[in-house]
Amino acid sequence: MDFKKLTPENTVNDFVKNAPREILEFFRDHKIDTCCGGDKTLAEACREQGLVPATFLQQLNSLGKAPEPGPAEQAAALEDLEPAALIEHILDHHHRYLKEALPQFDGLFEKTRASHSANHPELSELHRYFNLLRDDLVPHMEKEERVLFPMIRALAAGVAPEGIGCGSVQAPIRVMRMEHDTALEILQKMRAVAQDYKVPEDACMTYRQLFSSLEELERNTLAHISKENDILFEETRNL
Repeated sequence: MDFKKLTPENTVNDFVKNAPREILEFFRDHKIDTCCGGDKTLAEACREQGLVPATFLQQLNSLGKAPEPGPAEQAAALEDLEPAALIEHILDHHHRYLKEALPQFDGLFEKTRASHSANHPELSELHRYFNLLRDDLVPHMEKEERVLFPMIRALAAGVAPEGIGCGSVQAPIRVMRMEHDTALEILQKMRAVAQDYKVPEDACMTYRQLFSSLEELERNTLAHISKENDILFEETRNL
């Protein structure tokens, strides 16, 4: 995001409205309240935390300045990676993200439902689907890290992997693909319940953060699944 048109006299809300998770985390890391304190100017919020507003704004503008390669370029680069390197990429960009992000949703859902469940009963269903998604993704990652990924690394290194009594690595991969299908179905239901994550007019900043974070969760998980299904798992056919 580009904050060059904003100054320290703009409110915190001006900066975090529709902001990606990276920006919201930057504010949280500096102990700046983006919910109840969202009406304060950035200058006021910074001074309360002993921060220099101009420096904070400069750091904010520097976030994400390096352009991201497009999907086609990313896919081409990933396809050139050896399986072990691709696994490390998945662990670093997706498994670590999920382990850090998923626990944060408990507080976001709790605060949002406490303030808005009367006018937005769909939040309860959205929360239920989120819990189903988490219940699918967490053990899924554990199985990949403990069983599947070590098997793929061994095969790529020309070593007979342990625990391959099921016949071939394709058997656990089929299970992983089915669990991916379950996650994709839940993500579709979440988007439908949230009406494409359109923020309602009466939404507070926590509500906005929840929807922004859920959309980022969706984006990251879709990319995660695509890299495994379309690249990593396909490469194992040649091992």
